Amino acid sequence: VKSALAGARSITGCHGRSTMATELLDWISRLASISGDSRRDLIRVARQHDWDLWALGDVLAGDPQQQRPLSTVLRPRELAAVCRAWRYDFGGEVRSR
Repeated sequence: VKSALAGARSITGCHGRSTMATELLDWISRLASISGDSRRDLIRVARQHDWDLWALGDVLAGDPQQQRPLSTVLRPRELAAVCRAWRYDFGGEVRSR
């Protein structure tokens, strides 16, 4: 069963600058398989790169070079857990920006 977040879109901030979708923040906050510190670091990295929910999916589905921002803040088992959670919630579906 796919999560209701599967149809999420990026939101735009009050200054017209693309900001991280609240759906991504919600999804990350529910990742029980990684530590609270790692969830906070993941949110920080997502904000730095201005990712929305689907941009994170592109990174997770990418090669190790694309995953480098994640591998700097997550341990290998946590990165694997995030990838598994993504596949479980979104069926492995990855959309381009």
